[in-house]
Amino acid sequence: WYENTYNPIRDEDGAIIGLTVFLTDITVRRQAELTVAENEEKYSRFVENASDMLFRISIPEGKYEYMSPSSDAITGYRPDEYYADPTLLRRVIHPDWHAWFADQWADFVSGDIPSSFEFRIITKSGEDRWVNQRNVVVFGEEGIPVALEGIVTDITRQKEIEEELRKSEQRFLAATLNAGSWIWETDPDGLYTYCSPAVEEILGFAPDELVGQKHFYDLFDPSFHPGTEADAVAILASGKPFTDYFNINLHKDGSRVILRTSGTPLCDKDGRMTGYCGVDEDITTQKEAEDRIRESEARYRLLADNVHDLI
Repeated sequence: WYENTYNPIRDEDGAIIGLTVFLTDITVRRQAELTVAENEEKYSRFVENASDMLFRISIPEGKYEYMSPSSDAITGYRPDEYYADPTLLRRVIHPDWHAWFADQWADFVSGDIPSSFEFRIITKSGEDRWVNQRNVVVFGEEGIPVALEGIVTDITRQKEIEEELRKSEQRFLAATLNAGSWIWETDPDGLYTYCSPAVEEILGFAPDELVGQKHFYDLFDPSFHPGTEADAVAILASGKPFTDYFNINLHKDGSRVILRTSGTPLCDKDGRMTGYCGVDEDITTQKEAEDRIRESEARYRLLADNVHDLI
């Protein structure tokens, strides 16, 4: 690539009789310009088609210098509407967040800005949405903030999932608080990782006395069926669900508690077992009643078998 410069050569009368031509090799510069143009085209194509909203706002004026087309999908307002009305952002920010955003803008002007934050907006159609904004402050030659550049992502669905999970956890907690059964989880070695509050009513231990502290078999009555611990470990090692596993545990006060246990394995996304979750039901009273009935029936049978009268 060459850049040409022409200067006329004139005779004594001023008539042009020739040209002086200067040729400058600009190959490197031209290649750099083409590379820049190509990169700008790629960047523009990326920005124009990105689902996230990219922007640049001048500081401290608060005037939009750039807004990507995705602003329409996220906020309902086109880029030209932001350019025409620098105060549009105030309408987009949810009313509950106006004071908060005013504080954030004061931080922007001073150059003290968090790398990201989340807030609520109101779209042009009146829809309530959550967004996440990542920020970069651009500084001028004298170290003074001159612009804020950022990327905004619609996280409404993520927030909905978080809220659904929070409500689910609250429902689960309410169920475990009001259920007479003890709900638990263990790791693959049988160490408790979760215990519902009902365990304190059943065994006298607070959940934090068991979680991370005790294996399920640590609570067994060692004087009752010495092989119970080994049997229980074998059940967990099998990685299969089980129901109606009867076992005798020791209450914190030393008394015996008969439990009926059911459990199912927990697995990760690759199918590897990560532990067990299950439920224990205190059936001590029920078992004692059944034992009394059996004793009563045995006494009646002994009497019936040894009397001389016809029954």
